[in-house]
Amino acid sequence: MNTLPTIHPKLSHQYIDARTLAMCRLIADKLRHDPTLVRVALRNLERWKQTLQPWPRALSEWEEILERHPLEEVLRVLTEESEEGARRRQNQPFAGVLTQRERMEFLQQYDAPRA
Repeated sequence: MNTLPTIHPKLSHQYIDARTLAMCRLIADKLRHDPTLVRVALRNLERWKQTLQPWPRALSEWEEILERHPLEEVLRVLTEESEEGARRRQNQPFAGVLTQRERMEFLQQYDAPRA
């Protein structure tokens, strides 16, 4: 009898997309309080351009968004609840905006068992 492997709920695409959206909302709050942190994303893109081939379409989109749009539009795109928003978040350049501690605290709280 063939049985499909069971996927743990925390490994489902839906769970991961929801967790990524929640983390991006935290990043957006931090950017709102300190807009200079957008530079972190721009530096990431510059560094990644040197090594990522082929260059993912989503990163080109982020580059344009960050360079040509006001902060509120950046935040809207980062937290957009749509398939397009989820696609962009899979390749978002905001690594390093949250400190390691902030990131770990978020993951521990988000992944904690729900009552």
